[in-house]
Amino acid sequence: MDKNTHQQIQQVLGEAFLDYPLMRYACDGQSPEKYKKSFFTLYGCCANGCAAYGNTFLHPSGDGALTYPSGDSFPMGLWKELQTGFLAVPLNLGLKATLRLIKHEEEVEPWIRKNASKSMGYIWCIGVRPSAQGKGYSREMMDLAVKEMKEKGMEEIWLKTEDAKNVKIYEKLGFKVEKHVVAKSSGIDAWMMKRV
Repeated sequence: MDKNTHQQIQQVLGEAFLDYPLMRYACDGQSPEKYKKSFFTLYGCCANGCAAYGNTFLHPSGDGALTYPSGDSFPMGLWKELQTGFLAVPLNLGLKATLRLIKHEEEVEPWIRKNASKSMGYIWCIGVRPSAQGKGYSREMMDLAVKEMKEKGMEEIWLKTEDAKNVKIYEKLGFKVEKHVVAKSSGIDAWMMKRV
């Protein structure tokens, strides 16, 4: 992935998730400037990790992005995260926000790993800039990603969302809710969804 594409993916995902429930919870109390800078770093690390252990897509419009790791790299684990720059996350996001994210994910991601087949893939992030939503970009990116993942032998495609409005969108894209929980550490709802 070239530097320009990487920066565009960072920017798109940062904007798309700026008002996401889990991110608002994790970064509660941060100034708007720090909050935005933190997002740029976090989603840059996501793009790095997925480029190394899966793939990333930037919509041709430049207004949408999708990242996925292959199933054998989900969750990524400490060594792979260190190799792809995740050490920068607590330095930029802050220790409190990073720990909040980790605790939430530790309640949700293991359930997916336990219930998914060995030939699974995981959509880590899919986002469209708020100004470009409703144009079908998510469907286009998801169709491309799922086709590629299936060609690579990933028979089940999983994702999770912490935003209730996304559940209907993902259902229209062929996903089915497998489990809905409220994480004890965050009080945030999480829907684990699968497409075969």
